[in-house]
Amino acid sequence: MEQRPIDGAAPLNPPDSETAHAYLDELNRVRARREERIDRRALAVFALINAVVLSVYVTIAIFTIGVTQANSSFLVFLALFLLWVQLGTEYREGHGASSSSLSSSRAVTLSIVAVLIIVVVGGLVVAVVGVELPVVARLIPGIVTLCLMGIPAVRDIRRSVRREAAARRGLTRSERWETIVIGAIVAASVWVLAIGNPFAVLGFAMLLMCGYLAWWVAGRITERLPVVGAVWAWPQWLAFALGGVAVVAVIVAQIIGLTASGVAPAGAVIILLLFIGSAFLDGRDG
Repeated sequence: MEQRPIDGAAPLNPPDSETAHAYLDELNRVRARREERIDRRALAVFALINAVVLSVYVTIAIFTIGVTQANSSFLVFLALFLLWVQLGTEYREGHGASSSSLSSSRAVTLSIVAVLIIVVVGGLVVAVVGVELPVVARLIPGIVTLCLMGIPAVRDIRRSVRREAAARRGLTRSERWETIVIGAIVAASVWVLAIGNPFAVLGFAMLLMCGYLAWWVAGRITERLPVVGAVWAWPQWLAFALGGVAVVAVIVAQIIGLTASGVAPAGAVIILLLFIGSAFLDGRDG
């Protein structure tokens, strides 16, 4: 290997074979220590869950084309999806992905861009040509997304080794409050979407987008914000999953012409209580 010495300094003497082998051994030990921090089984399971979430997002994006009431609701769903992406990034980093190539989010970014292109093109087709897309055609993008991202995840799950569960600890005060705030956001989303007032939904969507942008910027200029995605355990993730299912159910009801305003208050309160309860349960000690 050609050396490039510092200007004015003599080239370094090449190491002998024994020193070179010692360097290689140390490199292998460093790689082994890094591998110990990576929970590949947890990351593979998360990749499969992420594939399901993204396929649902794609499918709802396609089905909201041409549905007036669901257009503004999709903006709320988009804001919650961005929240999921942020929490997922924190989860991956908490399981060691930040120190490996697993931390790359290019696949998710490219998938989101592809979905937006599909939505724009589909919207233009519906608006200009007046073509009604059949149900099967609307399901294809979501199915393709699930297969492209889910099959490699299943393969990684089968190849990975199950590790011992991480130690548990109680959430700190800031982590607990952030969990409750996220719960309030999800619960309010269910309530506002179920009411169905287009001006309220649009205003709430813009408020969510601004709040997410402020959170995203704050997370990159300070390290004082808690990273709850890295410390949540199954109770907190279960509350978030149930909240997401409730949001999807309300939007699906709008797509097929039903209303969920009658059960919205009770559903929102239940989701908020689930988040509050989970905030006082143990998280993972990552």
